[in-house]
Order: sequence, then structure tokens, then C-alpha cells
Amino acid sequence: MRILDNNLTLSSTLSATGTNTSYPLANLKSPFLEELWKGIDTDETITINFGSNKTIDCVYLGYTNATAITVKLYDSNDSLLSTITVSPVFFGEVFSTIVGVRYATIRLQSSEIVYCGNIGIGNSYTITNPAMGVSPKIIDNSVIVTNSKGQTLKNKIPVLREYETTHENMDVNVFNEVIAIVSDNIQPIWVDIYEQAHAKIPPMYASISMNNDTSQSWQRYTCKLTFTEAK
Repeated sequence: MRILDNNLTLSSTLSATGTNTSYPLANLKSPFLEELWKGIDTDETITINFGSNKTIDCVYLGYTNATAITVKLYDSNDSLLSTITVSPVFFGEVFSTIVGVRYATIRLQSSEIVYCGNIGIGNSYTITNPAMGVSPKIIDNSVIVTNSKGQTLKNKIPVLREYETTHENMDVNVFNEVIAIVSDNIQPIWVDIYEQAHAKIPPMYASISMNNDTSQSWQRYTCKLTFTEAK
């Protein structure tokens, strides 16, 4: 399982081949997934300049209409280091670690003017996969009004997914690092619970919390994390 808690997009300089002034590039740094950047054509490229060399092993996109996504990573000499094709179904890819990356380009193509709500890119934190099967819970925040005759009106709000994962046999260093991730982030992170099986659980932009029933035995820890989808 991977957690991208240090999203390099947030600290980078962004540019694009075309931008609708009503949907600026700054929206890609918003903590709200549905606050969009929008291009002016059906084929646009976003450039993310990190400002210094970085290590990259994953990229995720949220709330985009792109049907083809190509990511290219370059070094400080403008030499191409790697080309990654991102799934237009699951909108995320994990790949072998690439060092010395100075900037990335992300080409988005669609049959309509392209848009994107968030780009997560960086070096993810890896912890062991959950110990048991993980199933989604559904959070319905719809407003429901019912009268004495049983008549019901519902102000429908799209449901949110929530996953609880259990991680066993952690040493104290990993446990403390996970606590730091939970404690330090003031906006949602990207989580890839089953990075090799996106059809089971696709990458998700989510808030993260640690449950209170953490246990410890002989300096080995078991903890439960909760990831709640953040739109």
C-alpha cells in the first residue's frame, strides 16, 4: 500500500499549453478535488517544475475527463528519463523509482475540452498491504426530511467511499512514521491501497485517520487506518 502524503504539485511551479482564465492552474493545488483547472482545447499539456531534483514513483489524477494521459519525466538537462501511460479508467500509476527528476509534463486528451481537479505526483510512502480483506463502506451525507405520514424528501448528495485497513507487525519506526503522516497533513492525501489491483480499489484522494484500538506486543504494533474519500 502506498500513501502520497508529500504531493510535489503543491510546492511546484505550474504552466500549461492553454488555460481557461475562469479555471486557473492554481486550482490544481486546492484541497478540494472538484475545484478544476480547465484548458481551452481537447489536447493540453501541463508542466510541473519541481525547482530541484526529485525522486518520483507515482502519479495520480482526480476528477478529470481525460481519455488519454501521458506523463513524461525530465532531468535538469531536458533529457527524457521516462514516459508513463496513465490508465484513463483508474487515473493512477505506480512505477519503478526514478531519481533526478527536475520537471514533469502531463498530456491530457479528450473528446471535449480537458479539465482536471488534482494531480498527485511524488515519492510515495510504502507500508505493508492490509492484513485482511478490505471492503468499502458508504457514507451518505444526503439531507432527508420525513414527515409524520412517512412522506420523504431527499436532497441527494453523492456518496463517499470509506475504507478501514489493518496493518500488523509494524516495528516502532514504521509506526511512528505512520503517526507523523496522520498528524502532519492538513489536507487530503492520495492513497493507493491495492497498487497492483486497481480494479479492486482504485487510487483515492482521501482524508486519513488512525483508529484508537491500536495494540502493541513485544515492540511490534498493529494499527487500523481509515481513509475517507474527499471530493
